[in-house]
Amino acid sequence: MNFAPCLQLMWKEYRAVRAFWLSLVVLVVVAQGLIFWLSDDVAGNVAVACNIGLAAPAFFALGCAGAAFAVEREEGTFDFLQAAPVSARQVFTSKLALAAAATLAMFLLLGPLTLAVTRGEMPGPTVLGGMLGLWLLAAVEGLAWGTLFSLLTARPLVAISLALVTTSTIVHLTAWSVADPRVHEVSFAPYLAALPWRGLIAAAVLAADCYLGLRWLDGGGRLARRAKLKLLRTGSQATTEASATDADFVNTLKTRPDRGQMLTHLLWQHWRQSARLMFLMAGLQVALVLLVIGSGVPDRESALVLMAAMAALGGSCVFLADQERRHYGYFVEHNVPPRWVWLTRQLPWIAILFVSTAISCVAWIGPRNIVELGGELYQATNWEFTWPGTWGRPVYVDIPQVMIGLACVAVSYAAGQWASMMIKSGLLAGFFGLVLAGALCGWAFLMFMLRVSWLWSVVPIPFVLFWATWLRAPDWIRENTSWAARLRACAAVLVPALVLVIAVPAYRVFSIPLVNPAFDPAIYHQSAVTPEALATAELYRRANELYVPGPGDPRYEDEPTEFRARVPTPRQLNWLAENAEPLSLVLEASGRRTCCLYDPAKLNDTPWLRNEASLIWLILTSGRQLEAEGKLDLALDRYFAALQAVSHWTEHAPYSRYNFTLPEVKLILSALAEWSAQRGQSTERVRAAFERLRGIDWQMLHLADGVKSNYILARRFLDGDQAAGAVLFGSPNAYEVAFRSFWDRLLPWEKYHELRALNLATNNSLRYFRQLEITLRVGEAVVDFLHERRYWPTFPPFQTYTEINNLSSEAAWELVEIEAHRRATLLLLALQAERMEHGELPRSLDVLVGRYFDKLPHDPYSGFDYLYFPDGLPRPQTPLDTAILEDTPIIPGKPCLWCTGPRLRAETMRRSEPDDESPAASPETIVYYVSNDEYRYPHRLSTYDAWTRGDWFPIAEPQQ
Repeated sequence: MNFAPCLQLMWKEYRAVRAFWLSLVVLVVVAQGLIFWLSDDVAGNVAVACNIGLAAPAFFALGCAGAAFAVEREEGTFDFLQAAPVSARQVFTSKLALAAAATLAMFLLLGPLTLAVTRGEMPGPTVLGGMLGLWLLAAVEGLAWGTLFSLLTARPLVAISLALVTTSTIVHLTAWSVADPRVHEVSFAPYLAALPWRGLIAAAVLAADCYLGLRWLDGGGRLARRAKLKLLRTGSQATTEASATDADFVNTLKTRPDRGQMLTHLLWQHWRQSARLMFLMAGLQVALVLLVIGSGVPDRESALVLMAAMAALGGSCVFLADQERRHYGYFVEHNVPPRWVWLTRQLPWIAILFVSTAISCVAWIGPRNIVELGGELYQATNWEFTWPGTWGRPVYVDIPQVMIGLACVAVSYAAGQWASMMIKSGLLAGFFGLVLAGALCGWAFLMFMLRVSWLWSVVPIPFVLFWATWLRAPDWIRENTSWAARLRACAAVLVPALVLVIAVPAYRVFSIPLVNPAFDPAIYHQSAVTPEALATAELYRRANELYVPGPGDPRYEDEPTEFRARVPTPRQLNWLAENAEPLSLVLEASGRRTCCLYDPAKLNDTPWLRNEASLIWLILTSGRQLEAEGKLDLALDRYFAALQAVSHWTEHAPYSRYNFTLPEVKLILSALAEWSAQRGQSTERVRAAFERLRGIDWQMLHLADGVKSNYILARRFLDGDQAAGAVLFGSPNAYEVAFRSFWDRLLPWEKYHELRALNLATNNSLRYFRQLEITLRVGEAVVDFLHERRYWPTFPPFQTYTEINNLSSEAAWELVEIEAHRRATLLLLALQAERMEHGELPRSLDVLVGRYFDKLPHDPYSGFDYLYFPDGLPRPQTPLDTAILEDTPIIPGKPCLWCTGPRLRAETMRRSEPDDESPAASPETIVYYVSNDEYRYPHRLSTYDAWTRGDWFPIAEPQQ
């Protein structure tokens, strides 16, 4: 075989594919560089960069082979090849050899470039072997299937689309056939296991390529001639039929200048040229979606990606028939309005894409969800919901996944049709259309994450791209390539893009009002970190270090109920003796005025008091020892010392240190209530304890300090201090740190958004606590007030201010629960004093008014009085009520108090007696309870069910 023609043909092929080859290489290197610039996750970046570097040659092989033969018919050079002194073998060999050589060259070039980008880092042998096994054979498969469809079709973009769909389908089906159905995560193992089958299929396709390729130019056999005639008819349809059809309808337009007829003829002409291509792209879109849905893949959202990709490829074909051999020259010669040409190309494609996308969506979400989807679409586009009026109103409605997919389809088609007009080559138009569509879909998803209204951040994008091609249509028809025309084409897209890129950061920053955090961090820090406070903290740290767990520590006990006994056991006494020094240090520290265990300006890896709970148990056990010895005054001092220690530990502390606050305080208050019933107790001593406890309120928890310390930590974190972030969010792993750095570099304006939001959240939280305190002081119900701040949006995950909102809400619930226990303990102390004075419990709490209270303390949750049962809760009369009380601390018949608690909400209704001849009875107010877990659709709870969900406070029996 003479190699001189082959070399000339290879040079011709090289000139045809070099732009595609260089574009793909540059795109890969830029993408790899962006990955390493945006993220610090070295291992993940290396894996992604290597995958991109290996996948690019495989996609190039598919695109190059898919365009190799079909481009000859698209550009009208097929007849030239037939007349040239070359054989079919030389043409086939040169094209296939050039595609293989260019693919190999890309592998050889991107390998060193990838190593340079990753600085010599490579994935592990197993992962790298999986990548090579997947993508090297994928390149061969791309060559095989691309060549096959290029031989069978007359348009490169069609051949590439068919080859891409077929290759991907074959690869995934063979992998799924050998994959374990119980394993759902993505890995290389199934694709490597399917290598033999994939290799056999690729070999069979290559054999078919050789058979058809050797007969592609000069024919061979009846079947080949039939295929050749069919291909010739398909390839020449864009020329012969277009020429005749265009001439006929243009002559008609010259004699009948009716716009309706002009539109009809232009639509008919484009329909004859592109109808098969339209149905092919629509059919591929529907088929791929059905394949993903029917395959049983857990991640069905990948169907949305395929819908968008096929929409981009379909858009890249809108002006393909006119770009072939510059068919739009007919319109110039006969003065056909360019924008009528533009309109008649868009309408059929949009109609076909609308139908195929609708079918795909119905298959994806199911027919039953169409009505619900319509309602969500209305909410997502409702002006009232998507445009904020004031901070705190609902400003955004979550868009369902299918709506994100539909938006991606719209922007992808718009990107494809823009590339179809701006780029004459169908291959490059499809490539850049996909790249632009991917960027725009990423933008749409970013707007979804940032909760920016799609009405102005995403919806205008397709219209801008349509307007850009509409504006370009006259210059495109006339082939005007002047600088003025080019500037118009660029400005039509770049100016709106620049406006959008400026508007989104400005909206994100300035949509939040600029307020101060309602305190001065410098003054707060100066008042917190004093020598006296640091000295107190050092005493607690020494006690924590000297503490000896031993066998008496309740954290290490199998039966911690031993510690609830009023008389200490020998093991407890031994435990107290071993920790005499830590106990002395804690008691000394609790007698001081102020404490600063955690300096928020320096807090990072400072160890916490790991033995907080044990130190509280130590104080309580020593108090019980003093009770057993009859030293009730000293025991009372121990209990209040425990309360002061808890108060010290929450002073200037971030909210992460509130983990043990609620159970510790409840335990102390319970011990205080039991202390009031000890042997030798006196009314005067109980009243003194009552007055002492009444002088303590929720201020002991230092909620405002928690907000302020979290604010200082969050500011440090936003300034790049990862140690402060570890205190706020827990110690982050490498992935979380890389994720945060990725968003900080991709969206630098988000730092200023978060700073404003952080100030606003801190201001709101401090104001919220002041309002909560006022509500508690006047005795009103707080349950609805708490629910208003219980749920705050926490997405995107890189918003630090949500931590202040969420944690302050949690701390408020904790504050109210502690206040409920404090008020109940005051009532218990007063009732014990009354029993000691009168020999029995009063029949009503009203007797306490005037002697102990100006007015009875209310249940802080419901705003009603505490329920008082001097004879205890009634014993259950039914098996169901008996079963409800099982495994609960409630003891029927034991005198007690009861309040709503955090799990219930009290409701009221008014009921009148039935009508009769007598005057109507006065209405009666009935209180019933519903579950807070069913806040939107609550149901009324039975009496015993409500009692088990509320807070039960038993009245201790006097010790004899």
